[in-house]
Amino acid sequence: MELSYVCCPYCSRQHKWTFRGPPSVRLNSITGVAFCQACEKTVFLKHMLSPNCAESEDRAEHEFSVTTEIYEKFRQSPEMGVVKPLGRRKSMVLLEHIVGESPLYALKTGELKAGEVMMRRMAAWLAHLHQACGQTKGDIDFSERLTNISLRIERQKLRKPAASQALLYLQETFSRLSIDEDSHRLLHGDAKPDNFIFDGKRLVGFDIDGRFRNLPEYDLAQLMSQYELSSCSFTGQMNELRRQHLEAAFVDSYRQLMPVDTAVLKWTRVYFLLSFWLSWRAPSPLHRIRWDPLFNRRMQHCLGDSSSV
Repeated sequence: MELSYVCCPYCSRQHKWTFRGPPSVRLNSITGVAFCQACEKTVFLKHMLSPNCAESEDRAEHEFSVTTEIYEKFRQSPEMGVVKPLGRRKSMVLLEHIVGESPLYALKTGELKAGEVMMRRMAAWLAHLHQACGQTKGDIDFSERLTNISLRIERQKLRKPAASQALLYLQETFSRLSIDEDSHRLLHGDAKPDNFIFDGKRLVGFDIDGRFRNLPEYDLAQLMSQYELSSCSFTGQMNELRRQHLEAAFVDSYRQLMPVDTAVLKWTRVYFLLSFWLSWRAPSPLHRIRWDPLFNRRMQHCLGDSSSV
Protein backbone atom coordinates (compact mmCIF):
# COMPACT_ATOMS: atom_id res chain seq x y z
CA MET A 1 0.00 0.00 0.00
CA GLU A 2 1.64 3.21 -1.19
CA LEU A 3 1.45 6.03 1.39
CA SER A 4 3.91 8.59 0.05
CA TYR A 5 1.10 10.78 -1.30
CA VAL A 6 -1.05 10.56 1.86
CA CYS A 7 -1.01 13.50 4.28
CA CYS A 8 -1.73 12.86 7.93
CA PRO A 9 -5.26 14.18 8.69
CA TYR A 10 -4.04 15.41 12.09
CA CYS A 11 -0.78 17.21 11.29
CA SER A 12 -0.76 17.32 7.42
CA ARG A 13 2.74 15.82 7.20
CA GLN A 14 3.72 13.35 4.46
CA HIS A 15 6.30 10.53 4.24
CA LYS A 16 6.07 9.87 7.99
CA TRP A 17 4.01 6.67 8.10
CA THR A 18 4.80 3.37 9.78
CA PHE A 19 2.43 0.42 9.59
CA ARG A 20 1.24 -1.24 12.77
CA GLY A 21 1.37 -4.80 11.52
CA PRO A 22 1.00 -6.01 7.94
CA PRO A 23 -1.90 -4.64 5.84
CA SER A 24 -4.85 -6.98 5.22
CA VAL A 25 -5.62 -7.77 1.58
CA ARG A 26 -9.30 -8.31 0.86
CA LEU A 27 -11.25 -8.98 -2.30
CA ASN A 28 -11.68 -5.31 -3.23
CA SER A 29 -9.57 -3.38 -0.74
CA ILE A 30 -6.39 -3.29 1.33
CA THR A 31 -6.71 -2.11 4.91
CA GLY A 32 -4.23 -1.35 7.65
CA VAL A 33 -3.39 0.77 10.68
CA ALA A 34 -0.62 3.34 10.20
CA PHE A 35 1.27 5.43 12.74
CA CYS A 36 2.28 9.01 11.93
CA GLN A 37 5.83 9.53 13.19
CA ALA A 38 5.37 13.30 13.19
CA CYS A 39 2.35 13.63 15.52
CA GLU A 40 2.20 10.06 16.89
CA LYS A 41 -1.44 9.57 15.88
CA THR A 42 -2.75 6.31 14.42
CA VAL A 43 -5.12 6.16 11.46
CA PHE A 44 -7.09 3.34 9.88
CA LEU A 45 -6.47 3.29 6.12
CA LYS A 46 -8.60 1.67 3.42
CA HIS A 47 -7.24 1.56 -0.13
CA MET A 48 -9.84 0.64 -2.75
CA LEU A 49 -8.94 -1.97 -5.35
CA SER A 50 -10.60 -1.75 -8.76
CA PRO A 51 -9.62 -2.50 -12.39
CA ASN A 52 -8.70 1.17 -12.97
CA CYS A 53 -7.73 4.21 -10.92
CA ALA A 54 -10.87 6.21 -11.73
CA GLU A 55 -13.12 3.47 -10.40
CA SER A 56 -11.01 3.10 -7.27
CA GLU A 57 -11.23 6.84 -6.61
CA ASP A 58 -14.99 6.83 -7.23
CA ARG A 59 -15.44 4.03 -4.69
CA ALA A 60 -13.29 5.87 -2.16
CA GLU A 61 -15.30 9.05 -2.65
CA HIS A 62 -18.56 7.13 -2.23
CA GLU A 63 -17.44 5.41 0.97
CA PHE A 64 -16.12 8.64 2.44
CA SER A 65 -19.32 10.58 1.68
CA VAL A 66 -21.61 7.80 2.98
CA THR A 67 -19.57 7.38 6.16
CA THR A 68 -19.59 11.14 6.72
CA GLU A 69 -23.37 11.34 6.30
CA ILE A 70 -24.11 8.44 8.63
CA TYR A 71 -21.48 9.54 11.16
CA GLU A 72 -23.54 12.69 11.66
CA LYS A 73 -26.69 10.65 12.27
CA PHE A 74 -25.02 8.90 15.22
CA ARG A 75 -22.97 11.82 16.52
CA GLN A 76 -25.18 12.64 19.51
CA SER A 77 -25.49 9.07 20.80
CA PRO A 78 -23.31 8.16 23.82
CA GLU A 79 -23.76 4.40 23.31
CA MET A 80 -23.31 3.89 19.58
CA GLY A 81 -21.59 5.49 16.65
CA VAL A 82 -19.93 5.25 13.27
CA VAL A 83 -16.19 5.33 12.74
CA LYS A 84 -15.18 8.94 12.18
CA PRO A 85 -14.10 9.75 8.59
CA LEU A 86 -10.92 11.82 8.56
CA GLY A 87 -10.31 12.37 4.86
CA ARG A 88 -9.83 10.92 1.41
CA ARG A 89 -6.70 10.93 -0.73
CA LYS A 90 -7.28 9.57 -4.24
CA SER A 91 -8.32 5.91 -3.74
CA MET A 92 -7.52 5.96 -0.02
CA VAL A 93 -10.05 6.57 2.77
CA LEU A 94 -8.67 7.66 6.14
CA LEU A 95 -10.70 6.77 9.21
CA GLU A 96 -10.35 7.13 12.94
CA HIS A 97 -8.53 4.18 14.50
CA ILE A 98 -10.65 2.73 17.30
CA VAL A 99 -9.15 0.38 19.86
CA GLY A 100 -11.63 -2.32 20.82
CA GLU A 101 -12.83 -5.74 19.84
CA SER A 102 -15.40 -7.32 17.57
CA PRO A 103 -18.66 -8.42 19.24
CA LEU A 104 -18.00 -11.85 17.74
CA TYR A 105 -15.72 -12.79 20.64
CA ALA A 106 -18.54 -12.31 23.15
CA LEU A 107 -21.02 -14.09 20.88
CA LYS A 108 -18.86 -17.16 20.35
CA THR A 109 -16.96 -17.74 23.57
CA GLY A 110 -17.98 -15.16 26.16
CA GLU A 111 -20.45 -15.43 29.00
CA LEU A 112 -24.01 -15.83 27.74
CA LYS A 113 -24.99 -12.51 29.30
CA ALA A 114 -22.12 -10.73 27.55
CA GLY A 115 -23.19 -12.23 24.23
CA GLU A 116 -26.76 -11.13 24.82
CA VAL A 117 -25.64 -7.57 25.59
CA MET A 118 -23.72 -7.44 22.30
CA MET A 119 -26.68 -8.77 20.35
CA ARG A 120 -28.92 -6.13 21.90
CA ARG A 121 -26.38 -3.40 21.14
CA MET A 122 -26.16 -4.43 17.47
CA ALA A 123 -29.96 -4.55 17.20
CA ALA A 124 -30.21 -1.04 18.67
CA TRP A 125 -27.49 0.20 16.28
CA LEU A 126 -29.34 -1.13 13.21
CA ALA A 127 -32.66 0.25 14.45
CA HIS A 128 -31.04 3.68 14.88
CA LEU A 129 -29.66 3.54 11.33
CA HIS A 130 -33.00 2.49 9.88
CA GLN A 131 -34.84 5.22 11.80
CA ALA A 132 -32.36 8.05 11.33
CA CYS A 133 -32.02 7.75 7.57
CA GLY A 134 -35.75 7.84 6.91
CA GLN A 135 -38.38 5.74 5.19
CA THR A 136 -38.88 5.61 1.42
CA LYS A 137 -40.95 3.77 -1.14
CA GLY A 138 -39.27 1.08 -3.24
CA ASP A 139 -39.80 -1.98 -5.35
CA ILE A 140 -40.14 -5.38 -3.71
CA ASP A 141 -37.35 -7.49 -5.23
CA PHE A 142 -38.19 -10.93 -3.85
CA SER A 143 -39.18 -12.27 -7.28
CA GLU A 144 -35.93 -11.04 -8.86
CA ARG A 145 -33.82 -12.49 -6.06
CA LEU A 146 -35.66 -15.80 -6.31
CA THR A 147 -35.02 -15.99 -10.06
CA ASN A 148 -31.33 -15.21 -9.64
CA ILE A 149 -30.74 -17.73 -6.87
CA SER A 150 -32.59 -20.42 -8.83
CA LEU A 151 -30.22 -19.85 -11.75
CA ARG A 152 -27.19 -20.02 -9.47
CA ILE A 153 -28.36 -23.34 -8.03
CA GLU A 154 -28.84 -24.74 -11.52
CA ARG A 155 -25.43 -23.54 -12.74
CA GLN A 156 -23.65 -25.09 -9.74
CA LYS A 157 -25.80 -28.23 -9.81
CA LEU A 158 -26.38 -27.97 -6.07
CA ARG A 159 -28.48 -31.05 -5.30
CA LYS A 160 -28.20 -31.29 -1.53
CA PRO A 161 -31.61 -32.01 0.10
CA ALA A 162 -31.53 -28.94 2.34
CA ALA A 163 -30.80 -26.68 -0.64
CA SER A 164 -33.74 -28.11 -2.57
CA GLN A 165 -35.99 -27.67 0.47
CA ALA A 166 -34.80 -24.08 0.89
CA LEU A 167 -35.53 -23.19 -2.73
CA LEU A 168 -38.98 -24.79 -2.48
CA TYR A 169 -39.67 -22.80 0.69
CA LEU A 170 -38.68 -19.53 -1.00
CA GLN A 171 -40.82 -20.30 -4.04
CA GLU A 172 -43.91 -21.30 -2.09
CA THR A 173 -43.92 -18.48 0.44
CA PHE A 174 -42.74 -15.29 -1.28
CA SER A 175 -46.07 -14.57 -3.00
CA ARG A 176 -47.89 -14.81 0.35
CA LEU A 177 -45.72 -12.25 2.12
CA SER A 178 -47.43 -9.00 3.00
CA ILE A 179 -45.06 -6.19 2.08
CA ASP A 180 -45.41 -2.46 2.59
CA GLU A 181 -43.73 -0.75 -0.37
CA ASP A 182 -43.26 2.39 1.75
CA SER A 183 -41.12 0.58 4.33
CA HIS A 184 -37.74 0.75 2.61
CA ARG A 185 -34.83 1.96 4.73
CA LEU A 186 -31.17 2.68 4.15
CA LEU A 187 -29.34 -0.59 4.83
CA HIS A 188 -25.91 -1.23 6.25
CA GLY A 189 -25.43 -3.58 3.29
CA ASP A 190 -22.82 -5.80 4.94
CA ALA A 191 -24.24 -6.34 8.41
CA LYS A 192 -22.13 -8.80 10.40
CA PRO A 193 -20.55 -8.84 13.86
CA ASP A 194 -17.07 -8.17 12.48
CA ASN A 195 -18.25 -4.87 11.00
CA PHE A 196 -18.76 -3.52 14.51
CA ILE A 197 -16.24 -2.76 17.20
CA PHE A 198 -16.89 -2.20 20.90
CA ASP A 199 -14.48 0.22 22.58
CA GLY A 200 -15.69 -0.41 26.12
CA LYS A 201 -18.35 2.31 26.01
CA ARG A 202 -19.75 2.54 22.49
CA LEU A 203 -20.59 0.11 19.72
CA VAL A 204 -19.17 1.57 16.51
CA GLY A 205 -20.18 0.45 13.02
CA PHE A 206 -18.05 0.61 9.89
CA ASP A 207 -17.83 -0.70 6.30
CA ILE A 208 -21.32 0.65 5.61
CA ASP A 209 -22.10 0.19 1.94
CA GLY A 210 -24.75 2.89 1.78
CA ARG A 211 -25.99 2.05 -1.73
CA PHE A 212 -29.01 -0.02 -0.81
CA ARG A 213 -32.49 0.89 0.37
CA ASN A 214 -34.70 -2.07 1.04
CA LEU A 215 -36.67 -3.81 3.78
CA PRO A 216 -34.84 -3.56 7.13
CA GLU A 217 -35.26 -7.32 7.59
CA TYR A 218 -32.46 -7.75 5.05
CA ASP A 219 -29.94 -6.28 7.51
CA LEU A 220 -31.31 -8.38 10.37
CA ALA A 221 -31.24 -11.62 8.38
CA GLN A 222 -27.74 -10.97 7.07
CA LEU A 223 -26.32 -10.30 10.53
CA MET A 224 -28.01 -13.35 12.04
CA SER A 225 -26.73 -15.58 9.22
CA GLN A 226 -23.21 -14.19 9.47
CA TYR A 227 -23.18 -14.74 13.24
CA GLU A 228 -24.35 -18.33 12.79
CA LEU A 229 -21.77 -19.15 10.11
CA SER A 230 -18.96 -17.57 12.15
CA SER A 231 -19.86 -19.52 15.26
CA CYS A 232 -20.47 -23.08 14.06
CA SER A 233 -17.96 -25.90 13.73
CA PHE A 234 -16.39 -27.35 10.58
CA THR A 235 -19.40 -29.66 10.22
CA GLY A 236 -22.00 -27.02 11.01
CA GLN A 237 -22.58 -27.92 14.66
CA MET A 238 -23.02 -25.31 17.37
CA ASN A 239 -24.66 -24.75 20.73
CA GLU A 240 -28.24 -24.46 19.51
CA LEU A 241 -29.65 -23.29 22.83
CA ARG A 242 -27.10 -20.48 22.98
CA ARG A 243 -27.83 -19.51 19.37
CA GLN A 244 -31.57 -19.45 19.97
CA HIS A 245 -31.17 -17.33 23.10
CA LEU A 246 -28.87 -14.79 21.43
CA GLU A 247 -30.95 -14.52 18.26
CA ALA A 248 -34.14 -14.08 20.29
CA ALA A 249 -32.46 -11.24 22.22
CA PHE A 250 -31.39 -9.63 18.93
CA VAL A 251 -34.87 -9.71 17.36
CA ASP A 252 -36.60 -8.71 20.60
CA SER A 253 -34.34 -5.68 21.05
CA TYR A 254 -34.87 -4.53 17.47
CA ARG A 255 -38.63 -5.02 17.78
CA GLN A 256 -38.70 -2.71 20.81
CA LEU A 257 -37.54 0.11 18.54
CA MET A 258 -38.75 -0.85 15.06
CA PRO A 259 -41.37 -3.28 13.71
CA VAL A 260 -40.25 -6.69 12.48
CA ASP A 261 -42.21 -8.83 10.02
CA THR A 262 -41.45 -12.36 11.20
CA ALA A 263 -42.45 -13.98 7.89
CA VAL A 264 -40.25 -11.61 5.89
CA LEU A 265 -37.36 -12.16 8.30
CA LYS A 266 -37.64 -15.94 7.91
CA TRP A 267 -37.73 -15.63 4.11
CA THR A 268 -34.69 -13.35 3.98
CA ARG A 269 -32.86 -15.56 6.49
CA VAL A 270 -33.29 -18.63 4.27
CA TYR A 271 -32.36 -16.56 1.22
CA PHE A 272 -29.10 -15.27 2.73
CA LEU A 273 -28.05 -18.67 4.01
CA LEU A 274 -28.64 -20.20 0.58
CA SER A 275 -26.85 -17.32 -1.15
CA PHE A 276 -23.80 -17.65 1.15
CA TRP A 277 -23.79 -21.40 0.52
CA LEU A 278 -23.58 -20.86 -3.23
CA SER A 279 -20.87 -18.19 -2.91
CA TRP A 280 -18.65 -20.16 -0.53
CA ARG A 281 -18.75 -23.39 -2.56
CA ALA A 282 -18.36 -21.75 -5.98
CA PRO A 283 -14.55 -21.47 -6.41
CA SER A 284 -13.69 -25.19 -6.75
CA PRO A 285 -14.73 -28.81 -6.05
CA LEU A 286 -12.61 -28.67 -2.89
CA HIS A 287 -14.67 -25.74 -1.65
CA ARG A 288 -17.80 -27.80 -2.21
CA ILE A 289 -16.40 -30.66 -0.16
CA ARG A 290 -15.44 -28.20 2.56
CA TRP A 291 -18.65 -26.18 2.79
CA ASP A 292 -21.56 -28.40 1.69
CA PRO A 293 -21.82 -30.39 4.97
CA LEU A 294 -21.74 -27.21 7.07
CA PHE A 295 -24.41 -25.40 5.07
CA ASN A 296 -26.58 -28.50 4.68
CA ARG A 297 -26.76 -28.81 8.47
CA ARG A 298 -27.31 -25.10 9.10
CA MET A 299 -30.07 -24.92 6.48
CA GLN A 300 -31.86 -27.86 8.06
CA HIS A 301 -31.89 -25.97 11.36
CA CYS A 302 -33.03 -22.76 9.69
CA LEU A 303 -35.94 -24.44 7.91
CA GLY A 304 -37.02 -26.61 10.81
CA ASP A 305 -36.52 -24.34 13.80
CA SER A 306 -39.10 -21.58 14.29
CA SER A 307 -36.77 -19.94 16.82
CA SER A 308 -34.24 -19.25 14.06
CA VAL A 309 -36.21 -16.12 13.24
